[in-house]
Amino acid sequence: MATKYQPLVDYIAAQTEDAVTLSFPEIEALVGAPLPETMQVDTWQWTNREVPYVWRLGDLGWRAHLDRRNRRVVFTRDAERQAFGKGMTHAEARRYRSEPLSAGG
Repeated sequence: MATKYQPLVDYIAAQTEDAVTLSFPEIEALVGAPLPETMQVDTWQWTNREVPYVWRLGDLGWRAHLDRRNRRVVFTRDAERQAFGKGMTHAEARRYRSEPLSAGG
C-alpha cells in the first residue's frame, strides 16, 4: 500500500548502513509535506505496526526510534528481522519462527 510516506520508506530501504538518522526537516523534504505534530512527539506513530509505513519499514527489516529532544528519527536495522532474510514476508517469518528446529541444527 503506497502512502505519502512511501518516499521515506524507499529512501530507508536503499540505505546500506545499519542505522540512518534523519531530522524532521529531512523527513519532510522526502515526503514533501510537514510532519504532523503527533509524529514529532508520539513514539506510537513510529512503532505501531498497523500504520502502513511502519509495517512496510518493518517488512524491510527496519525499526524507527523517535528522538524528540533532537527532533529526529533514528532508523535501525532490526537484527531479528534481518536474520530471517531480506524480503521475507510476515507470513514466512511467522512460519519460520513456529517451525521446530531440526535435530541436526
